[in-house]
Amino acid sequence: MKIFFQISFFFVLLTSLFYSQTKQLRFEHLTIEDGLPENSGVAIYQDHLGFIWIGTYAGLVKFDGYQFEYYRAGEQIAINDGVLAIEEDDEGILWLGTMSGLKKFNTVTKEFHSYDFSDSLNWTYKYIPFLHFSSNNKLWFINSGNFNLYRFDIKTQELRNFGLSSDELYKIYSPVTNWNYLKLWQMAFLEDINGNVWIGTESTGLYKYIPRKDTLINFRNDPAKVSSLGSNKVFKIFQDSHQNIWIGTDGGGLNLYNPKNGTFKRHLHIDGQVNSLISNTVMSVYEDGKGFLWLSTPVGLDRFDPRKNEYIHFTHNANDNKSISTNLATPIYQDEDGNIWLINDNAIPEYFNYSNFTFSKCNVDPQNSDNYITAVLSLQIIRAHYGLAPGWAE
Repeated sequence: MKIFFQISFFFVLLTSLFYSQTKQLRFEHLTIEDGLPENSGVAIYQDHLGFIWIGTYAGLVKFDGYQFEYYRAGEQIAINDGVLAIEEDDEGILWLGTMSGLKKFNTVTKEFHSYDFSDSLNWTYKYIPFLHFSSNNKLWFINSGNFNLYRFDIKTQELRNFGLSSDELYKIYSPVTNWNYLKLWQMAFLEDINGNVWIGTESTGLYKYIPRKDTLINFRNDPAKVSSLGSNKVFKIFQDSHQNIWIGTDGGGLNLYNPKNGTFKRHLHIDGQVNSLISNTVMSVYEDGKGFLWLSTPVGLDRFDPRKNEYIHFTHNANDNKSISTNLATPIYQDEDGNIWLINDNAIPEYFNYSNFTFSKCNVDPQNSDNYITAVLSLQIIRAHYGLAPGWAE
């Protein structure tokens, strides 16, 4: 299982965040000639100091906005140097999911430490492609060797197997539909404001783990109950600013969880009814500053007002160059002017202008592979830390 993107075109400069009148997008291509160990990578993370850490198949890379620093566990580059996932604990230590198991990296001493569970757990492969730190500083991860979900207590070194198959947990979702080999792996995983962990699966519904009770609850679709989960295939779990839990499903619409009785309210597409969900497959959920939910579906983008239960649909119109450029687009960020930035299924960025309800595309050549974006950490990184740095946005 891999996340793949070309680092050489990963970094995106949004000069619109500084010069909002021009809305110009600028790409900065960074390659091995700029100090990268290779031109492909698998993970990216921003630490608490603002530095960018990049996982590559050749090791770990730090970028400070000016130059790269390259780290690997051994003197020689080996296949197991590949860094697949990066997280940071409360003490600023980086934890790495690698092709050779779990590692931690002290950014001060520059030292690696490895944790090898393969013998005791009979792992076929040591690959760890997913990491998440919960609020109690416990590390959740998936191993692709025996396909299970684990939780590791970094203080006590206790490892717990939750017995959930990663075949069920790990989703393939790629906004790049015309490049079959470019796959972004996305796990339906959420830690809510109360510390509960929500886990979506491919065919066995939704799990809720309550740490204070050490209880794992499974929600599944029951065809006889309209208040059950709409589908057993879960794409997205999202908590909004009012602490509501929303579930994006495949075929079961958008589901709102009721914490009082453990039921779900389904928001569905209804044929012939304009004010309904555009599709019953909801792949992504994003909340803007006005409280609207933006829903990505295969047939268009919805803006949903949960207060009024009203929908506005956005679909591609070949005769309107101000319409959304493709029907599948994922909202990722709202800038200081209120514009909603999206990545469409050609992996090209565009933005929705709230002032006139139109979409603007970025001027990139779709035939040039260097212009494709296949992963974005946050556009805020550029604005907050590197927007005016030399070589970025002079």
